Amino acid sequence: MLVKRQQTHFEVAALLTEAYTISATTSNAVNGFRASGVWPVNRNVVSDTDFVASENLMIPDTVGPEKEDTPSEVTDVANENQANLAQEDPVPSTSRLTQEEKMRPHKDSKTVLIEKISPLPKPKIVKELGERARKRWHYCQKALIKMSLRKNMP
Repeated sequence: MLVKRQQTHFEVAALLTEAYTISATTSNAVNGFRASGVWPVNRNVVSDTDFVASENLMIPDTVGPEKEDTPSEVTDVANENQANLAQEDPVPSTSRLTQEEKMRPHKDSKTVLIEKISPLPKPKIVKELGERARKRWHYCQKALIKMSLRKNMP
């Protein structure tokens, strides 16, 4: 009885390296640039309507505070107050909360975690499949790699 063993990541890397060296040709690269309109330049590949959605993301730059016409005495007092505050020794906080706890939402807040609304999909593990399905899975993977190698051979 022939016992099939699972392929290691080293064997998969060797298969992918072989497939990549066959498929990564200059003609494929040139055709990729031609299809995207990069070279030769084709300005009609992407139309203006493709960029309509990005107009919602255009946010104007933040503008600095506007200068107000105030007497110089008021600004001098404000500068002195800021200098006095900077010279004081920092007092340790009496708060018992750490920085991480402050960042967490409170239980009474109305924020909802994204995982509760839309949980991440759990991938099917090959071990969950039966023995027959697992063999079929590995056979299909090998067949796809072999087909791509044969297709791209000169």
